[in-house]
Amino acid sequence: MTVLGAPRPSPTRGPASLSYAIAPAEAGRVSLRVYDVAGRMVRTLFDGERRTGRYDAHWDGADASGAPARGGIYFARLETAGRRLTQRIVTLR
Repeated sequence: MTVLGAPRPSPTRGPASLSYAIAPAEAGRVSLRVYDVAGRMVRTLFDGERRTGRYDAHWDGADASGAPARGGIYFARLETAGRRLTQRIVTLR
């Protein structure tokens, strides 16, 4: 089963790690992105092909331009061919 684990640490004052696993039926095109509460994409952590297995991703707390994101609530969204999974990330500044 494809899963997206809770961010570690939570809440975070710096980088956050996310673990995810891709099931055999959903291997292929995968994206993992961070969004703000308004639904705007903040950062792409991964966008490409993934085989079945477990993976780790790290968000350094910055937006796509490299500027530090504000403290607040963000959402990590993992999308595969068959699923869309979301985890909340709380950042403190």
